[in-house]
Amino acid sequence: MTTPLSRIGPREALLLGAELKAVYAAAFAAPPWSEPPLQSEGFLVRLRDQVARPGFRCVVAGERDGTVGGFALGAIVDRPHDRPLWNPILDAVVGAQLIDGRMRDQFELLELAVLPARQRRGIGGRLLDAVLAGLPCERAWLMTRMDALAARRLYTARGWTDIAVVHFPGHSEPRVIMAATLPARRMEESLR
Repeated sequence: MTTPLSRIGPREALLLGAELKAVYAAAFAAPPWSEPPLQSEGFLVRLRDQVARPGFRCVVAGERDGTVGGFALGAIVDRPHDRPLWNPILDAVVGAQLIDGRMRDQFELLELAVLPARQRRGIGGRLLDAVLAGLPCERAWLMTRMDALAARRLYTARGWTDIAVVHFPGHSEPRVIMAATLPARRMEESLR
């Protein structure tokens, strides 16, 4: 049986916040992230900021019991400092030109999480495809840990490529910024 996916809006995402947080906490408690439970507390704060961003999108994977088994969410980056907490750090480490030139007016995949018991069943790939479907943007980008090999394999298999490696102060493991040309744009380009 295929896991049903649903696109939800900002209001619904906030209403499901506790369930999304539980999925996030379970998914990111495992290596390589190994986030302690307290770190997932910031998820709801970030979610409130994320739903207010232009072009916010969220897709959830439903479980048989009606709960959330996974989700993907993101938004359009419409100005260089869309996320004041981490974009200034990214500016300093990578450079504002990269942010303005490659990331502005593009879709940023902010979170992709699937319950550990549901991983490696194609749900993450379906969530990724669904959250990106029909976007008005030419490209999408994301940031993940360099050692998140399963996640990076998923993205690479769907055409994402590394565009920068970022070493954040205070973090031992570097992050990799990945980008992809969105399928609708690829199709339009092939018709020219």
